[in-house]
Amino acid sequence: MKKLISLLLVFAMMAAMAVGCAAKPAETTPEVIVPASALEILENIWALYGDDEKFFAMGGDFNNPVDNAPGNYSLEDVEMFSYQLYVPAEQVANVDQAASLIHAMNTNTFTSGVFHMVDGADVNAFATAVRENVQSAQWMCGFPE
Repeated sequence: MKKLISLLLVFAMMAAMAVGCAAKPAETTPEVIVPASALEILENIWALYGDDEKFFAMGGDFNNPVDNAPGNYSLEDVEMFSYQLYVPAEQVANVDQAASLIHAMNTNTFTSGVFHMVDGADVNAFATAVRENVQSAQWMCGFPE
């Protein structure tokens, strides 16, 4: 009798293990949210901050400013785009959308730009060029010379 009970327990355990191992949960792929634009990325980031953490800022460019929020930055004035967002002039052709958020009192305290690159652009070369442009700026009293 003991052998029969032991044998039944072994079969029950094997059946439970087979069912447990076979029933794998469905694999889920994390949802990837692709922002519609450079502006949407910057708006989402700005929204993460509470009102007590935000400062007086402007978004966009001089022709289309947005008070206290990010805005689209026009790529038409290459010289101003390069000067204000530190994108070297030779790299501007690699950008097809831009958004900015700039501290209203002191642009070098906090200037943020989000750029959407044209298809085929070398993102690493772009990032390196922008970094080198920022690092090579000569600063005096908060403004580049």
